[in-house]
Amino acid sequence: MKSYLSLIPISAKVRKRQNRMTMLCIIISVLLVTMIFSMADMAIRMEKTRVIKEHGNWHIMLKEPSEQQIEQIAQRTDVMTSSRYDGLNFDLSEDYTINGKSCVIVGGDNAILTEIYDNLTEGRYPTKEDEILLSNRSKELLSLKIGEAITVHTPAGDFGYTISGFGGDVTITTDADIVGAFLNWDSFQSLAKAEGFPHEIGVFLDYPLEDVVGFIENAGQNYKCSGCWKVYCNECETRKLFAKYKKCREVYRRLWKQGRDIRTLTVAS
Repeated sequence: MKSYLSLIPISAKVRKRQNRMTMLCIIISVLLVTMIFSMADMAIRMEKTRVIKEHGNWHIMLKEPSEQQIEQIAQRTDVMTSSRYDGLNFDLSEDYTINGKSCVIVGGDNAILTEIYDNLTEGRYPTKEDEILLSNRSKELLSLKIGEAITVHTPAGDFGYTISGFGGDVTITTDADIVGAFLNWDSFQSLAKAEGFPHEIGVFLDYPLEDVVGFIENAGQNYKCSGCWKVYCNECETRKLFAKYKKCREVYRRLWKQGRDIRTLTVAS
C-alpha cells in the first residue's frame, strides 16, 4: 500500500507537466486561429475596398426606369443613395471629340461621383448647364485647367462648356487616348435630345420659329433662358408661358397620383 501511495507525487508531477503542455498548445492554437481569421478578414476588406474603388459602391442597376419609378426608389428607406446614369458614344463609333481627341460623354446626378463612386478628385460637380467635368487623364492629355472653356464637337454640332472639375473616369473607358466627359443630368438630356432629333423638329412641336432658328444658328448656346426649350427671343413672355406649363404639369401630376386615368385627364384644345 505504501508503495502505491509513493506513486502519487510522481504522477502529479508528470500530469502537471502534461497540463502545462496542453494549456500551451491550446493558447498557441487559439492565437494561430485568431491570426488566420484576422488575415482573412483583412484580405476581404482590402478586396472590397478595391472593388468599390474600381467598380463603384452599388448593388443594382435598373434599365430605363420611368420617372415615377425613379421617384419611388429615391423615397425608399432601405436605399441609401441612387443616381440616374446614361452615356453617348460608348463604342466610339460616332464623331464626338474634345480638342481633337475622341470622347465618351455621360450624364448623371451628384451621387454617382461622390457616393456611388468616389471619383471627384478636383473641383466640383457640374451644376450649370454649360459646365462639364472631365476625367483625370484628359487633364494631362489636353493640358487643361478648371475654369477653362472647351468645345465639344458632336454629330449635331459644337457645344461650348466650362470645366468645373476633374475626376475618376465614370465613362468606363480604358483607352488612355480617350477623353471622358461628365455632364449633370439635365444638361446631358438636352445634349442627348439634340443628338436624337433634327433641330427642325421644334417647329412640329410648336416651338416659336425664332427660337428654333436661334438654336440652330447658335448650336444650342447663347440662349436667354431655358425651360421647355431654349429661348432666343421674347424672353419675358416665354418665361410666363413656362410658368403656366409648370403649373399645369403639377396639377396633372397631382390628379394622376389621386387615381385619375388618362382619358379623364385628356382635354381637347
